[in-house]
Amino acid sequence: MRSSRNVLSLFAGALAALSAACGGGSVAAPDAGCVALFSGNFDDTVSSGACPTLGSAPDGGAGSALDFTLNSAVAGAPTQIELDLGAPYTSGTFTAESVASWSATGINTIDCEFSAGSAAVPTGSFTLTLTSPANAKEPALFVPHGTLSVTQYVKAPPDTDCGPADTEQIDVTF
Repeated sequence: MRSSRNVLSLFAGALAALSAACGGGSVAAPDAGCVALFSGNFDDTVSSGACPTLGSAPDGGAGSALDFTLNSAVAGAPTQIELDLGAPYTSGTFTAESVASWSATGINTIDCEFSAGSAAVPTGSFTLTLTSPANAKEPALFVPHGTLSVTQYVKAPPDTDCGPADTEQIDVTF
């Protein structure tokens, strides 16, 4: 026999999942902590407990996007990554050539821009491998797990030394 406390706890959990599903915004992946390794122009290791999140498609359509915010202390600013997974999102491998749109941008404290994406020049590249399948009946309960590898290009302002390399590599395990 369940106690009233257990029933209330189950109800609260179901209500939270339903609220997230109906909110239309991003849903944090509760157990999908991540580790990001930056290399190339600067080296850093970033750990986060709330990475990535599943959000609405960038074009406002029926698809969804996987969003990462990686806060590098070395760069002094976050790197924002958004990958449009389309609809329905599934487990598997995604690349710069297989998604409609994507972006990965960060600007450090001396205005060096690290960028890549479908609208960037040069575009850079990424490979995303999702190992957790989507939950079609309960999309709010989808907890993404996998790996992401991104190559960004460095855009230096005039007379600014942004580091030794022309690219920055980001490898994320989540």
